Amino acid sequence: MPSFKHILVPIDFSEAARAALDYGAQLAWSFGAALDALHVWREPLPVLASALQDIPRTLTTPDALRERAEARHLLELLLADLRRRGRAPRAMGAYVLPGDTVATILDVARTARHDLIVMGTRGRRGLAELLLGSVAHHVVRLAPCPVLTIHAPAVAAATDAPPAAPPQPQPQPGRAA
Repeated sequence: MPSFKHILVPIDFSEAARAALDYGAQLAWSFGAALDALHVWREPLPVLASALQDIPRTLTTPDALRERAEARHLLELLLADLRRRGRAPRAMGAYVLPGDTVATILDVARTARHDLIVMGTRGRRGLAELLLGSVAHHVVRLAPCPVLTIHAPAVAAATDAPPAAPPQPQPQPGRAA
């Protein structure tokens, strides 16, 4: 049986990512592994005017900086919740890094020598998967270590549930059922 020592859990704050964090924390606790939670922050696109002037510059507005700080705060709250529920592994790290989501996840996994990535997936199918691809799909294909994908039950129920059954007839008052 494999033994994991350093688990990476990418977080986008979706239901599936939260389920993956719970699962990753359980695995980390079971194996005595460290857990790193990573949120990849998409920096704003370069300012059009600077592109026209051929001056590379990133739009770093107070709103963008506030978004990044908010993501860091939310990540810390998720880890604090694991601690409160007694589900915290021996060591946890929280990281908010800028960049392309897939490339950053892969780079962090390689650089920090994670031996498992646990991540949520929304389970897109059909045309949406074909056109948009999926972060999980790309990470699974290119990761330097095993990847465990978690499809949150609540997400699965909302997207993959069969059509609702027709309503059942209700007994009429005064009649035997």
